[in-house]
Amino acid sequence: MEGIRIESFVNSGETPNLNSLPDDVRQQLNLLDSAEQNLAFILASLLIRFKVIDVQRDMLLTSALCPEEFAQANYPDVLDLQVAASILVLYALLEFHKIAEQTAKEAKNAGSEAGPEEKEVFLSLLVITVNLIRFGFLLDTAPEEKQSQITPEQIDNDIEAI
Repeated sequence: MEGIRIESFVNSGETPNLNSLPDDVRQQLNLLDSAEQNLAFILASLLIRFKVIDVQRDMLLTSALCPEEFAQANYPDVLDLQVAASILVLYALLEFHKIAEQTAKEAKNAGSEAGPEEKEVFLSLLVITVNLIRFGFLLDTAPEEKQSQITPEQIDNDIEAI
């Protein structure tokens, strides 16, 4: 019955007054919004990775079937795409880690013993560490001339632009 009233309210076109909700409900909504945004970054990363696979497939087939027409300069740089996808995932993981830290802090302030929340913080750090290692491997695969073009400032600017 409650779900029907909420659905009819949403379908009515009215804008709900979120300020009238209790603080804990608004905080939970903010966490859900943040998680949804982080998942959107991961989804964007997946779409970029699909593009990388399509480009690589096209390059492979063109070079094998029509070698006289193949020119790598006609294709986007897959390394740039892979770096962008990795940065998006890293950003999302860092944001998920912030959520885990916030949840653990709130649980601790509420008097809970260290439990699943603290484990979540630790595990999210492990995932971030693995992601950073893989990102380093990706950058190591770059040709020498490409490595000299990527600077830490560019990576910082790319992250800030997100």
